[in-house]
Amino acid sequence: AAYRHDLPFTLRSTLYPLLGRHAFGWIGDLVDGITVVTIVAGVVCDLGLGAAQIVEGFDNLGLIEVLSLAEGDNKLFQYRAITIWVVTIVAAISAVTGVARGIKYLSILGFSTGTFIWATVLFADKSEFIFNLFTQSIGFHIQWFFELSYASDAWPRLADHSIAQADEYLPNYPADEINGTGWELDQNGADPSWIGN
Repeated sequence: AAYRHDLPFTLRSTLYPLLGRHAFGWIGDLVDGITVVTIVAGVVCDLGLGAAQIVEGFDNLGLIEVLSLAEGDNKLFQYRAITIWVVTIVAAISAVTGVARGIKYLSILGFSTGTFIWATVLFADKSEFIFNLFTQSIGFHIQWFFELSYASDAWPRLADHSIAQADEYLPNYPADEINGTGWELDQNGADPSWIGN
């Protein structure tokens, strides 16, 4: 719509083929408002979680000591705030310098760092085990795709069963995020069974 009808690059423009001129009324305002709030909330959430992970990474490397700090400690807050400021400044400089320079070099740096990390993990550890685990994990997820996606532990919850949470389980999948279930394998690595969190 932006190119064919010379419309602005906003989300309301995507509604133009469907709603016509009404996309530029209150409906379009509502859509653009929700878009801005959603994008800001997503960026802020990612930035906060990323800052927490970066600070813990520095702690694991021994560059700072935060493991002993409580969640409400002022020092921990300062480390996270400094990290957020540094990330924000780097992102702003990258955006201001444009696609040809800042974003390009930041992308190259990110891709190179990621490649170095996965290559280091692959070749510094047991490579055969990693390849076997990768193959087995893909096969497992293909085999149990529908079970993992849609099972919601409805029958045990209906019967009000209280099952202890397992020590190890696969990460939550879409259906699990709504109802809080986990996926567990038995001692032999077969016969999946559901557990409640």
